Amino acid sequence: AGGDHRGQRDRPSGVERALGGLGADDHAFVVTRDHAVDEQLMLELMPRPLAYLGMIGSRGKVGRFQKRLAMRGIAPEAWRAVHAPIGLDLGAETPAEIAVAIAAELVVWRRRGRAAAPGWEPRP
Repeated sequence: AGGDHRGQRDRPSGVERALGGLGADDHAFVVTRDHAVDEQLMLELMPRPLAYLGMIGSRGKVGRFQKRLAMRGIAPEAWRAVHAPIGLDLGAETPAEIAVAIAAELVVWRRRGRAAAPGWEPRP
């Protein structure tokens, strides 16, 4: 137990292995109940040239993640390619309403493209 941790940095994490070869034709949604997992996923996904990257959460969570990930090397402008929080702003509050808002954003994205999908720019 206690163990020798030499070489662990050279081995891919479970997250890295699970993400595999996601790329330009792929869509990724970060929707977990664990902020630490969300943060690790975003750290791994943001540098990739994905067709779509979205993360569920409040605007406060998004702002906190922007600060944390900036300290870990993710440039602030990288957030322009991220849909966060995901879902059209329908005033959704319940889980069912949030699901509808997310589905609505995906329909807009699919039918009209990124330019038509309203984004959210965090306030400084």
